[in-house]
Amino acid sequence: MLLENDCITHLDMGDNNIRHADDVAEMLRHNTTITNFVLSENNFSDKDAALLAQVIEAHPSLTEVDLSSNNFGSTGGLHLRRMISESTNLVELNLSWNKIRGEGAVAVAEAIRDNVGMKIIHLEWNGFDRQSGAKLAEAVAQNRTLTQLNLYSNRIDSQSFLAICQALKDNDNLQTLKIGKNCITEEAAAAALDLLKTYPELKIETIDLSDLIFSAALAEKVKEVKEIHENFNFIYGYTDSYGKRKLKSYDVVDEALTFFKQYMAENNIDLVTFFQEMDDDGSMAVSYDEFREGLKVMKIPLTPLQVDQLIAALDMDGDGDIDFGELVIGAEEHSH
Repeated sequence: MLLENDCITHLDMGDNNIRHADDVAEMLRHNTTITNFVLSENNFSDKDAALLAQVIEAHPSLTEVDLSSNNFGSTGGLHLRRMISESTNLVELNLSWNKIRGEGAVAVAEAIRDNVGMKIIHLEWNGFDRQSGAKLAEAVAQNRTLTQLNLYSNRIDSQSFLAICQALKDNDNLQTLKIGKNCITEEAAAAALDLLKTYPELKIETIDLSDLIFSAALAEKVKEVKEIHENFNFIYGYTDSYGKRKLKSYDVVDEALTFFKQYMAENNIDLVTFFQEMDDDGSMAVSYDEFREGLKVMKIPLTPLQVDQLIAALDMDGDGDIDFGELVIGAEEHSH
């Protein structure tokens, strides 16, 4: 039916667990009237990314495509590169809640840099790290059409965040940068605000660092920037977009352990191996400093607040050390 239909412009096939994109791709080749297409939550793989990328790039009418909550990984990002960089019709693309990281994340960032038509792109909940973060900074500096970039909850660190803020000096179009729930320190946020004060013009209207908790001292720096750029908004902490429930029930430890366990699963590390890496004397107990250093060496993406809260929660007997049993029990108690 969809092959023959020439009237449908908005099509939602999300949350259908389709798994294989062959029929979807064939339908798109024949149906040229669709402008808005939702394909989220269909368990599509990297192979499907290759199929979909080809037909989306060639489609004459598609302006909004939602490919969120699928299983596109690093290879999927490579397949999507040409589609993103070459498409002139796409205005909004949603790739959030996938597993795009490594060279795939680099490829997507480079494609955004080269695109000449897209205005909104969602990359939340992927794996953009320092390397791909540097490429995103290049994209911000060189892209001339993007108005909204969503990078919430990736692996972007303070260095990448500052590089992106530096790139804003050369960008005349980006209005909103959503980059909360990443590993960005208060020092980096303060440095970014100091940097923004030096720009004679600032086109960006909102930098959103939701779910990052900073001290009251940062508010004064925000005020200083707003005195120069009165339309600028710098959002941090828990916001109304998460509702009162978020304020009451948000669990920093639970979130920290979620990141921690996700890292171990992705790198095939178990709790024993992780603990042994920190436990130099074989006592099956580590100090707070040893635990912090272990997280740092393994590059587990936790903020200072998350690390402090995690340590406090894991040291159940309050003796100043974290032993292996406490780590195991803590991981179990905060398991989803």
